Amino acid sequence: MAENIAQNEDQNGNNANQINQEDNNFVPILNYDATNPSSLINISRDFMHQKKYNKALVYITLFLKSFPNSFNGFYIKSQIYTKLYRGNKALVLLNKALSLLKVQDDPDHIQEIKILNCRGKCLIFLNRLDEAIETFTKINSYQEDAKYYLKIGVCYYNKQKIDEAINNYNKAIELNPAYTEAYFNKGICLCNQKKKKKQLKFLTKQ
Repeated sequence: MAENIAQNEDQNGNNANQINQEDNNFVPILNYDATNPSSLINISRDFMHQKKYNKALVYITLFLKSFPNSFNGFYIKSQIYTKLYRGNKALVLLNKALSLLKVQDDPDHIQEIKILNCRGKCLIFLNRLDEAIETFTKINSYQEDAKYYLKIGVCYYNKQKIDEAINNYNKAIELNPAYTEAYFNKGICLCNQKKKKKQLKFLTKQ
């Protein structure tokens, strides 16, 4: 179902103009303090936690009208669209969040890594695997982590590049020897390799 929704979206996920094409006829569902527009982001988060994503979207959109340069606002809005299986919309918003994030405000790349991680997962959902690999590789250049090597491995596996997948699962295991998922994925790769060898051996006998 999610795949069908994604396929029906506009395929140009990098078109930032999509951000401004939202319905402007939003009507607030709750009263909020008009003197404190930042309260809108908290209301939006509350609705997200309640899984009321359309209501959350109303309030984060109102928040961004008051704070159009808030990278966190665009990040939160991207998460709402992710929950609604709107992958291309989410990707546009994540790219916008990255463009607004200032280096001096994020010297340790903590916020950038958070956004990049979501961007990578979104790219996997959209089957843009090369871009996902590039995104997770960038994260590892800041902060090496087994979970990002695992995700890179998954991308290579989905591209049917088994050797590259195994290499990344091995890196994940080196960083975290107790990483069960990395062992499991590596095992699947090795089984596939063994099957292919058996198939090749059979074909060469024909």
